[in-house]
Amino acid sequence: MPKKSKKKGKRPSTSGDAPAKRGSAAPPPPPPAAPDDGPVFDDAFEDEYMEEDVVVGDEGEGEEHARRLIEADMEAETLSNTRVQDPRRNAKGGELDFDPRAYRMLHRLGSDWPCLSFDFVRDAGGGGRTRFPHALLAACGTQAVGDANRLTLLKLEGLGRLEQDSDEDESDDDGDDDDDRHADATADHVAFGHPGGVNRVAACERAPGLVATWSDRGAVLVWDARPECERLCAAGPRPAGVIQRGPLAVAQRPAEGFGLQWRDDACLACGANDGSVSALRLDPSGACAVDVEWAPAPGAVEDVAWSPTEATVLMTCGSAAGALRVLDARTASRAMLTRADAHGAADVNALSWNRSVAYLVATAGDDGCARVWDLRRFGAACEPVGRFDYHAGSHLAAVEWDPHDESSLCTCAGGAVEAVSLWDLSVEDDGQDAGAPDVPPQLLFVHQGMDDPKEAKYHPQIPGLVMTTAADGFSVFMPNI
Repeated sequence: MPKKSKKKGKRPSTSGDAPAKRGSAAPPPPPPAAPDDGPVFDDAFEDEYMEEDVVVGDEGEGEEHARRLIEADMEAETLSNTRVQDPRRNAKGGELDFDPRAYRMLHRLGSDWPCLSFDFVRDAGGGGRTRFPHALLAACGTQAVGDANRLTLLKLEGLGRLEQDSDEDESDDDGDDDDDRHADATADHVAFGHPGGVNRVAACERAPGLVATWSDRGAVLVWDARPECERLCAAGPRPAGVIQRGPLAVAQRPAEGFGLQWRDDACLACGANDGSVSALRLDPSGACAVDVEWAPAPGAVEDVAWSPTEATVLMTCGSAAGALRVLDARTASRAMLTRADAHGAADVNALSWNRSVAYLVATAGDDGCARVWDLRRFGAACEPVGRFDYHAGSHLAAVEWDPHDESSLCTCAGGAVEAVSLWDLSVEDDGQDAGAPDVPPQLLFVHQGMDDPKEAKYHPQIPGLVMTTAADGFSVFMPNI
């Protein structure tokens, strides 16, 4: 597979420290929606420098040489005092401490009911945003008891940088002012009453505020939340509470499902637990009708993904027998390509199609492994071009390519090890450090401290920002890598 550059391997940053037992077997209450300012790191290392011989020459040249020697000493001291820990040793159910130097930003937010699926809604702030504080808009779906389910629009603002007690970190702030970095985070939200629990949420990129949900009552619903999104992003009073307005369109399906994704032209693909796969078309009147119905797969369909370059091509994943299928709307009677047992006997829970390198697809399975497939040589007996078995023994619930970096992706693991891991496929192994944990060189960062994480996604407009959802709430972070 292509590599954008060769990078030397390095040990992953980890948010976890040694676990401590909780006082009760019951899960902790959700954290409050108030901002998490984060702990302040006190530098345990004194700045002691040895005098170096400076080469005599031009005055500016000598000063530059001395500065470089001092910076080299500082870097060597930092690396020698860095403690590397294998995140898999952080047992489930423990309370974790973290080194604040591992994060540029970290905020946590609780919810009344678990929101096990979410998607980012694009805003008018533009792409490539690097200046703190950050703001984002997301759509979240609950899995509550009875009729308490909601589709919630969540507006987060004032997401400031995690405070670092380090002059070096203060200098690398992209020109941010102190007031910007340390602004107070706020959360506004408005909700729609939702029939049944929300299995999956998908926001339309072409029409921000148009949101689709998979209900556990076997229906795909399309919601027009554009007015509420505009009001949440505008100055002045914000909407709040529950909006008494139903969905724009409802498409009843034979069974409930989890696979859901919009295409650029507002066509919606959905995959169900009975193996059926459909493309739904939203017409100008607001009705949602079946545009294409593909031949069903053996077993459940867990996820779907449109091709980034071919409008008629769709890929699905699911149970082991029909694990990966490439479908084409021009020949809906059969799959064009299949790869059974893509993760052995385990089901494939999620897949992600690389938008920058259109022949690469990543998959995540119940075996706790992630695979990368090259579609140029895809078929019944093909082998993955990348294997990441680090979380074997757990299960992977989600995988996603970074929209700002063609070689980077994140995985979401649950079970024995609960972690969101960030990977860079362009990293090459430069040899294992003596005494270091046996971790893959491509593993760059591990975020933990969540209860049963379900999804993790990169923000499409803010490079480096990752949001996760779990049974105990949300995390929004930017790793310091």
